[in-house]
Amino acid sequence: MRSQRALGKVFGRWLGGLLGCALVLLFTTAWSIPSNGSRWKQTGGPRGGSIGCVAVDIEDSQIVYAAVEQAGIYRSTDGGAHWSPITAGLDPNQEFLRILVDPIDRRTLYLATAYQGVWISSDAGGSWREWNEGLEAREAGTNGNNVANVLTFSADGKTLYFGTLGAGVWKRSIER
Repeated sequence: MRSQRALGKVFGRWLGGLLGCALVLLFTTAWSIPSNGSRWKQTGGPRGGSIGCVAVDIEDSQIVYAAVEQAGIYRSTDGGAHWSPITAGLDPNQEFLRILVDPIDRRTLYLATAYQGVWISSDAGGSWREWNEGLEAREAGTNGNNVANVLTFSADGKTLYFGTLGAGVWKRSIER
């Protein structure tokens, strides 16, 4: 008799668990959002460091830029399948934190670095030059893990803001 009760308890737990799973399955199936097959897919790179930022051209979504900390800036013209370095004029040992595509002139790129302030390219990354006139503090205000948005545009795209380490936020008007 005792073994029958023990067997009954085991069966009851099993049946209760089965019914619970069936209810979960029913509700998750009935109320889940249908999948359209979209999922994350790995691109062809770039590899070799931590990706600090990804930016997409404002007119051509096949042109993608990636700032790779201590490895350089890369551009893809085929949606990420192939990547080429665009580091002419940059110190390759620098930490590259954030790259922005100008919202008015897509050939102009802005780059925040960890220790050398802000850089600019007027030829879609073909060459770079420092853009630090008046910027007294050139060390970016990161949290030690480089998880920070240290460079951003104003809503109208006419001003660029740069966050520094200990010297506050600086701004610069963009003359086009």
